[in-house]
Amino acid sequence: MCARYGQIAKDVLEFINERQLEVDTSSVSASSNTYLRPADATLALGYSSAQPIELISGEFIFRPTYNPERGWVNARAEGKTDENEKLNISDDPDYEGPYRIGTNSGSATAIQSNRCVIPVSYFLEGPKKEALSIPYVIRRKDQKPFGIAGFYSTIHGMKHIGIVTTPAAPLLYNKVGHHRSPFVLTEDEEHRWLNPDMKNGEEIGEMFHPFDSNDFEALQLFTEPLKKGTIDTRLERLMSSSQGNFGMPEGQGQLF
Repeated sequence: MCARYGQIAKDVLEFINERQLEVDTSSVSASSNTYLRPADATLALGYSSAQPIELISGEFIFRPTYNPERGWVNARAEGKTDENEKLNISDDPDYEGPYRIGTNSGSATAIQSNRCVIPVSYFLEGPKKEALSIPYVIRRKDQKPFGIAGFYSTIHGMKHIGIVTTPAAPLLYNKVGHHRSPFVLTEDEEHRWLNPDMKNGEEIGEMFHPFDSNDFEALQLFTEPLKKGTIDTRLERLMSSSQGNFGMPEGQGQLF
């Protein structure tokens, strides 16, 4: 995943209201971001053993408590073997397991006890080689917000949030040409992901799979590849001006 997504205030509120969650939403409007990237502040729905589900805010870079100087935004659901080798190193989209992020990975402790759901309006992705020089917006066809599986740490009172990735969903693999996907959750999976009683790494591993992308679409944003050094600037400007209203149904070509 290219670690860019939109978190528009009205969509975050819709996500919370549709799930009838009783959380403090006073921080949502000030946190709206159409082009959220690593190190930006992001909102998520999290839990702790002492509190019910709550809306949390943190830095979009996960930092492990055992080494806060390190940081990453994505963690592979596959995890590693007992010999510390990456599983599914070829990123086979048909990979069926095992998924060991909760038992053998640098994120295992957070995956076991500090999971969260990140509500998003859309995310951006590009082909494996060209990345965001050929950007696509991935969104639901009905343009409703959706949740991505996340995890977090708390260091000196500040939360640091990361995203779980799986092998590519069919839409990402076949249309965009990308090899990974964020783990987009169904509503039933959201409830399970936020269950504080689920702490066993093997049980957590049973949840993972490339998400069902049948209800999603991929919109290519530019007719020509973006030049290096201009990508973030041009995408941030476009996403800010559009506010997520791209106005183009599936299959009708590029936007610009």
